[in-house]
Amino acid sequence: VSRSALQQWRSNGVPVTRAADVDRVRELSEVFLRKFIPVRVPQIVRTPGTGLGGKSVLEVIAESGVEPVYAYLERLFAYMPH
Repeated sequence: VSRSALQQWRSNGVPVTRAADVDRVRELSEVFLRKFIPVRVPQIVRTPGTGLGGKSVLEVIAESGVEPVYAYLERLFAYMPH
């Protein structure tokens, strides 16, 4: 989403055609805040990862949506104690 589009969304609301996408990204951000130290999240989502094919979380979301990121997180935390 471009900066100008974001500014329009803040003024006029999120377009109906994008509302579901925005909700999914918001939900994913909440997962990141629960699973990681919050101040580290910006660095984590911008850093390319081998589990994401050398792409960052933000790149994967832009290209393929949130589902591949959820799958990545599931693999990442599958071996960690809860």
